[in-house]
Amino acid sequence: MKTKYFIQAALIALLVIPWTVFAAPVGKITALEGKVDITSPGQAARLVAPGESVSVGDFIRTKSKSKAEITFNEGNILRLAENTRIGITEYMSGQKRNSSILSLLRGKIQNIVKSIGGAGGRYEVHTPTSVCGVRGTHFFNFFLAGISGSLFQEGTGYGYSKGKPEEVKTINPGQGMFVSAAQLGAQLRSVTKEELKSMGDSTDPGKSGGDPSNNNPPPPPPPPPSSQLNPEIIPPPPPPPPLPPTDPCLLDPTAPGCQTAALSLQITPGNVSFTHTIDNGTVTGTTADNTVYTLTIAGSGTDVGIDPAGGLVNGTINNFQAGTTDYVSGYFMGLPLSGSTARGLMSAIYVNGSKQLGFLVGAGTASFSGNTFTGTGLAVKAPPIATTSIAPADLSSSLSLWSNVTVPVFGNITFTSSSISMDCVSPCVGQGEARGLDVSGGKVGVWGALTEFGSFNNNGITSFSNRMFYYFDSGKKSVILTNDLAGEVDTANRHVSISGGFSFMTALYKGVITMNHFGVYDASNIYTGIASGTIQALPLTFANELSIIPGMTGIIGSLDNIWANPTSTFSALGTVNFASPYGIRYMNWNSYNYNTASYLTNDDGGSYKGFLVAQEARGVTNKFFIDSVALYAAANGNIGILRGKGGTDIYPGSDVFRMDDALTGDLARVELVAGSSIAGQSLFSNVVTSTSTLLTPSVTSMLENGPVLTLTANAAENINISGYDWGVSKSYLQGNYTDDPRGDAVFNNYEWTGATKNGLEGYYYQQQEAVWDAATGGYFIGRVAGATTNWVDAKTYVFGGTVNGVFEPQANSLWSAYGQTSTIETSAFVALASNADGRAKLAALDIPSVQVGTVNMSLSGADPYWTSLNINNMGFYAHTAGGMPQIWASSNVAGVGTPMTGTPASLTGVSGPNTFTASFTMKNIGANTWSANITGQGGFNGTDYFKGGAAGTYSGTNYQGTAAGTAYKSMPF
Repeated sequence: MKTKYFIQAALIALLVIPWTVFAAPVGKITALEGKVDITSPGQAARLVAPGESVSVGDFIRTKSKSKAEITFNEGNILRLAENTRIGITEYMSGQKRNSSILSLLRGKIQNIVKSIGGAGGRYEVHTPTSVCGVRGTHFFNFFLAGISGSLFQEGTGYGYSKGKPEEVKTINPGQGMFVSAAQLGAQLRSVTKEELKSMGDSTDPGKSGGDPSNNNPPPPPPPPPSSQLNPEIIPPPPPPPPLPPTDPCLLDPTAPGCQTAALSLQITPGNVSFTHTIDNGTVTGTTADNTVYTLTIAGSGTDVGIDPAGGLVNGTINNFQAGTTDYVSGYFMGLPLSGSTARGLMSAIYVNGSKQLGFLVGAGTASFSGNTFTGTGLAVKAPPIATTSIAPADLSSSLSLWSNVTVPVFGNITFTSSSISMDCVSPCVGQGEARGLDVSGGKVGVWGALTEFGSFNNNGITSFSNRMFYYFDSGKKSVILTNDLAGEVDTANRHVSISGGFSFMTALYKGVITMNHFGVYDASNIYTGIASGTIQALPLTFANELSIIPGMTGIIGSLDNIWANPTSTFSALGTVNFASPYGIRYMNWNSYNYNTASYLTNDDGGSYKGFLVAQEARGVTNKFFIDSVALYAAANGNIGILRGKGGTDIYPGSDVFRMDDALTGDLARVELVAGSSIAGQSLFSNVVTSTSTLLTPSVTSMLENGPVLTLTANAAENINISGYDWGVSKSYLQGNYTDDPRGDAVFNNYEWTGATKNGLEGYYYQQQEAVWDAATGGYFIGRVAGATTNWVDAKTYVFGGTVNGVFEPQANSLWSAYGQTSTIETSAFVALASNADGRAKLAALDIPSVQVGTVNMSLSGADPYWTSLNINNMGFYAHTAGGMPQIWASSNVAGVGTPMTGTPASLTGVSGPNTFTASFTMKNIGANTWSANITGQGGFNGTDYFKGGAAGTYSGTNYQGTAAGTAYKSMPF
């Protein structure tokens, strides 16, 4: 029986590719085997045939057991091995200069470069970790398991690691450049004719290339150690298949002249939670390059038959190159099979004498008699990825259980043509555990798992790739996600191999999990399996459980220190299904300290309290959005508003979203007060909450394109920090529409219940997304801006923010939305808008802050109640210079008189060619406070009307205060 090993899929950061747009084809498919597809910008993937053209922006992908050849216009040839994906980023062809950039995301390619034009021409292959370029040559590239390689058969080239672009390497014929991780730099070594032939056979259509069960490239040389955990969290290489004969010492490490390093490990039950354990086992091995070890496995098990078993492995590596000893600790998982054979998987951590840490990952096959077993295998010792404070000899005692991370435990497995279903629910019994170690910059770990009494159904599928799996563990607050599972089903022996790399987030960490899984099913499809892998994690500075029941689960968090930086990013993993193509929900967005059992409301010395809206947009867009706003207090007493927004795609055919890498969300921490007495844990006790509901039963509005849009229900929750005139709000809006409801909208003036506020003006417009169909409905995302007058405290405020909404099908004619806004007292707003730093803060809060015009308003003629009345420096504010204003504000309203409520006064003003008129009507006069409504005509940059309110205090006949409102293009009321 032939032993097969499968490569763990590396989880790489998404490339942000600056596509150059060309309409003309740059080449065509000149040879093809199997199934090959092309994805063009904005289009779905399509299968291709020989002769089909390729253009800039295309992604070409070969499936399993498939190859392709592309001949470009000037004669350059690109050949793709199976399971390869590459993008044509740039391709310019001319008589004097050609410029070609190819982006290799996965797999292996062959390049036959015949022309790059004259001086300045280039032909480059980019991977997520490396760049390789030539000026006329024959060379190969691969990107597999997180490793980049460039092997030169003819000509000379250059290359470098993206993490160290200043270290450019010259690559000569017969050499290879390898990059194990971007931050480690590039290394050179000689490559053999056998390696070049293997690469050529695997990429050349018409030739059989190596073992079709794998895509394994030649191994790189051991790179220099890293000093800290890689921020990009690139997984280590997996156990490889048997290597081609590249070094005689790899074939026979004991041959004369071959120095070898010795591996010696002891397998023990240890303190593990597995029901079945291995004991009295040993793993020994030798290597000629201190990277790839040939293993010998021996030992005995307490169980017989087909029961799986697991245990801890501890031991040492004699590092002959440095004359030191590395200590090793981790998991060994064994699965006895029928026919007196067994399969084993190993994942371990090593620490060397410099306290540098890395992974040792292996696999093997054995035979057994009774309880004893013997066998062979291979293991890869990956380069160091971090440093630790523990002594090597203390590794095994320091590797402690990692209880709050979910590892993939699979026992019930079902394949379809497009998906894979995996879980372990009754009658399946699954066990898994992880052990972790704190290192510089984060945490690393290894894990093992086994399952029994599961079920298996492959529906005739014998190989698969790019399959998705998602799981959220509410108890551990941990989520794992992958869309890169690959493997094979050996139907003759009923063996199943699965490998992959998973993104994961917990309430404390974000990182990657790698996995090797092996299982067996009997004639009744009862399934038994083992798995092992590695974990790399970075600490989150904040995290929240995304929990909207029913409809959404997941985790949201950030690696950036949100208390140290005004802007940062956040990631989110989860699943969403609001039971309709377009839906919105909201949840409270409050800080939690997940390090404590009580979840005290502080987060790394700071805390926040607010709201989060999640929006699902299926249909043709298939998108998911997060919009959040909160009050915050940092540990040093700085307080302000925290704003977060982000969007990503929902994976096709699933409910899963991944907001990460190039699709992270954006956070803005807007500091409004420095050094207050409120910090961290005292924020929540200083937050004041108020609620409002709409008094008027229906509010008419007008869309720019004519159809009716009405507001029939509104409820708001407002929070602010006690003693401060700013805060945040969450509003729910609902109404009706006719015809196509998309377009800018203005809502009428309306009053709140409780007689505490009046003059709230709403203006929104679709800024990012707007989709609608009469039969299925749609959704919109826009901005909200307006102003309000508070009768009780006699102050005016401006606000700004965003709105996320949905349209039901036209048969229902209903729309609903959540708006999230930040509110600031008018005089404070005017002060912020007067300088660049303040305008930047307002822009981060989505409050219009760019003054596009100003006017002074005063009494028009004699008035029986007012001797004088002025609105001075009445500024109109837009989001951009030259834009249409949405709000207006003045911090200087002054008057002398004896006004009466309900009696209007007429005001006029002139600014350049623009004439303004307004009606100023007292609404409320208290013991020493007053408030008024303002309605007027005139405007800037396309607005013709304005409306709002004014409020303040008076002494005798002297009235002072502020005024604010909204500007309109047309008056809908």
